[in-house]
Amino acid sequence: MAPPKSGNGCHEIAILIFFYNNIKFMNHLCILLSMRFLFLSLLEVYVKSQTMSRPESVTKQGGNGRTGYGEPGGLYEAVVDLLLFNYVKGR
Repeated sequence: MAPPKSGNGCHEIAILIFFYNNIKFMNHLCILLSMRFLFLSLLEVYVKSQTMSRPESVTKQGGNGRTGYGEPGGLYEAVVDLLLFNYVKGR
């Protein structure tokens, strides 16, 4: 006769409960990442359309794309992240 498994299946049940509880979290995370990508894409299109109509000397002064938080174009990413963080905190 085979020796009994350690935990008698409790470990597997605990893993299933963990994943079931985190499915909701992962669903919210996917939605938030999709919203972030959509907002940043729309902002990028808007900024590019605004800089197209400006003189060239104005567009050379600052960034107008998805750069880092430290560069001028990264301000949009920081604002979108802050808005999404406040949305999550409020839920």
